[in-house]
Amino acid sequence: MSDNEYRTQARLYSKLSSNELAKLDRLGLHLNSPEPAIICKQCGYAITADKDRVSRHLREIHKVDKATHRGLNKLIRSLNLPDPKSLRLRPDGSAQHPHLESLTGASSCRHCGLRSTSDVVLQSHLRETHPVEIELARKPGRHWLREHIKTGLTLQSWTAQGVHKSWIIKIEGAQTSERQANANILLQETPDAIRDFAQQLFAEEQQRLDLRPRGQDLLHDATQANLMANWMRRTGWENLLQDARRDILIAMSVLPALTGRPFCLGVHAGESLFSSASVEQQLASIMEATDRLFDRCGDTIRCTDVCVRRWLRGRFPDSPYKAPFELVSKHSSERTFDSSIDGISTFEFGC
Repeated sequence: MSDNEYRTQARLYSKLSSNELAKLDRLGLHLNSPEPAIICKQCGYAITADKDRVSRHLREIHKVDKATHRGLNKLIRSLNLPDPKSLRLRPDGSAQHPHLESLTGASSCRHCGLRSTSDVVLQSHLRETHPVEIELARKPGRHWLREHIKTGLTLQSWTAQGVHKSWIIKIEGAQTSERQANANILLQETPDAIRDFAQQLFAEEQQRLDLRPRGQDLLHDATQANLMANWMRRTGWENLLQDARRDILIAMSVLPALTGRPFCLGVHAGESLFSSASVEQQLASIMEATDRLFDRCGDTIRCTDVCVRRWLRGRFPDSPYKAPFELVSKHSSERTFDSSIDGISTFEFGC
C-alpha cells in the first residue's frame, strides 16, 4: 500500500464513533493503526475483510451468536480494509505488537533472509540456492550449515502461518539473558575428572616421546613414516602389519561379489585363497542390513528435536551444547563414510 492509501484509511478511522470502537473491542477485534487491518485478538492475526468474512470468523471459530455481531459487516465494509497480505511489513527490530501472535524459535538464512521454523527447510534452501556462498565460507577441515543460519528469532506477521512474510521483533532483556547464559557456560570450571585425565594423557605422551628412536633411526624409512598417521604410530601399526600380505587384507575389505562364483583373495605360500559364493552372499546380506541400520539411525537423528540433539552433543550433564548434533551435510561425505563402514564391516565379518 502507498502512503496516500494509508492516509485515506486514517481519515476513515477518524469517522468511527466511540460506541463502534467499543463494539469491536467487545467482539475481541482490534482495529490496527497505522496499518489498516482488523485483528482477532484471540487468534493473533489479521482477518480478510471482504464480504462477511469477519462475522463468519467470529461465528464459526469463536461461536459468537448472530445477535451479538449484528451490524458488524456494514461497519467493516465502511472501512474498506485491504487484504492483510498486501500490508507493509514492519521493519526488523520493531517492538512487539500486543495483539499479534509471536512465533518463537524461528530461523532465517543469513544470505537472503528466508525465514522458517524448520532447520531442514533452511538447510535444503542453502544447498539449492546458495552453494557458491557456502563454498566461499568453507573452513579447512570442517563445514557446518548452521553457520549460514541465524537462529533464535521471534517473528510476527499479519497473516496466520505467515512466517515467510514476517518481521523480527525485539523482546527486551532476551538478548542480555542469552549472552549471560553463554558466558556462564564458557566460564564453567573444568571438572576434576577431565582435568586429571588430561594430565594423564600429557604424561603418557611425554613418556612415549622419550622412548621414541632418534637421529638416524628415524631416517631409514622416511617415506613410510610420512604416510603414517598419529594413531598408527601410537598403536604400533607398522609392527603389527610389518610382514602381513596387505594385498590380501585389501581384497578382504572389498564389497561382496554377487557373481555366483568364488571370489579370489590372492595367492599365499603357493596356494590360492578364495571366498566361497555362499560366504559372499552372506556378506552381501549383512551389508544390506547394515545399510538399513545406518539409514534408520540417520532418520532418527533428523526427526529428533533440536533440544535433545544439543544434550546429545554436550559434555556436561547440567547444560547442553550450544549447537545440536548433526549429520554430515554433503552427499559426497556421506558416500565416503558409508563406503568406509562397508569396507570395515566386510573385513570384520569376512574374517
